[in-house]
Amino acid sequence: MTDLTTLTLAEARDALKAKKISAENKVAQTQQDLANTKIELNSVEQEYDEKINKAESERFQSLGQIENNKGEVAKLENQVSNYTLRNGMYYILAPQDGQIIQANKAGIGEIIKEGEDLLTIIPKSKQYAVEM
Repeated sequence: MTDLTTLTLAEARDALKAKKISAENKVAQTQQDLANTKIELNSVEQEYDEKINKAESERFQSLGQIENNKGEVAKLENQVSNYTLRNGMYYILAPQDGQIIQANKAGIGEIIKEGEDLLTIIPKSKQYAVEM
């Protein structure tokens, strides 16, 4: 072989090595781009999951608040019915007509218990239990 042929083969070999290195660099760059894309995808998926979890948490918190408010409404409705019932209890009716001779509880707004004597009443008309 001549020097010219050897020189041409060496140049061709160098050109092929350069193409091979260039191709390997492109493959490495593509692999790096793929790895970066996977990392970005994982980041986006994680961000998505965090937002979904936050939204669900807020939803459950709102549902809990709704139930608490329902309980408070029921409590207030119960208070209204109690006050309505008590509103009708401002007057005490005696079992018979008569005149009061003694008041055991004379103050306004005093608390009384069931069965407690409040007054002594003398009946207007006498009804005898036994006749002689």
